[in-house]
Amino acid sequence: MEKIPLPNTPAGKEFRKNKIGSSDAPIIMGVSPWASARDLYKLKKGDIEEKPITEAMQRGITLEPVARKAFEEIVGFEFPAACALHSHEKWLLSSADGWCEVEKQVLEIKIPGRKDHEMGLAGFVPEKYIPQLQHHMNVWGTDFIWYYTWNETSDNLFKYYRDDRYIKKMVGKEREFYDRLCNFNPPEDDQEPFQEMNSIEWETLLMQYKTAEEQEKSHQLEKDRIKALIIELASQKNSKGGGFVLNKYERKGNIDFKKIPELKGKNLDEFRSPSTTYWRISEEKDSYLR
Repeated sequence: MEKIPLPNTPAGKEFRKNKIGSSDAPIIMGVSPWASARDLYKLKKGDIEEKPITEAMQRGITLEPVARKAFEEIVGFEFPAACALHSHEKWLLSSADGWCEVEKQVLEIKIPGRKDHEMGLAGFVPEKYIPQLQHHMNVWGTDFIWYYTWNETSDNLFKYYRDDRYIKKMVGKEREFYDRLCNFNPPEDDQEPFQEMNSIEWETLLMQYKTAEEQEKSHQLEKDRIKALIIELASQKNSKGGGFVLNKYERKGNIDFKKIPELKGKNLDEFRSPSTTYWRISEEKDSYLR
């Protein structure tokens, strides 16, 4: 790798547009909840502007030095933020939250929301961060990266290890995206484009769906209330009468993978079942690139 100074200036931002950085990796790998590959292409080409910094993002920026200091106190070495280019793939860039020149170790700090922080406290990396970590390790040439999840009340630190098979797949997709960038060939949309539906029939059906959904919730609450009364009347015993049977069943709890120490820091994606297709109807919200 080749360490480089990369100030947060207009020139620095322009330099990043012509590289594939660690924050680009989750988007290119299709696991980012914030942007698609086509969004990223448009951003790098200047077709769209970067969205304003959100409150959550500003919180991370403000508290990162505090978290870094806490991390440095744990490990006993300084880990200043640093940037580097890949040793021979000069289009691959990494802006690391910390790099220790003495130990040749790289750091990723997360100051995330509650769910992601809880996963980190249990020793797991949320899927949307995995490409970012593997990208860092690929550029810096390390076998692991320190993953430090932090907030004002709790923190956890663990090593997340390099996966060369994953990196090979990722670099292939990153190279394809970079080639498209160089050749002005935008990627296809990650999902089918939305068609505009403005007919009265469309709006009528949606209103009917929303009403039915609200009624379903109300009916479920009433159903649960009556069921509880029936169980209470039967003194919580198996019962029958009136053409109905009340049975009590015991169901085993789900396996809590967070409590299996051998799985901590492991990428479990290869064990997933095949994906399925489903339709969801929801109220439209503005999309944003983060």
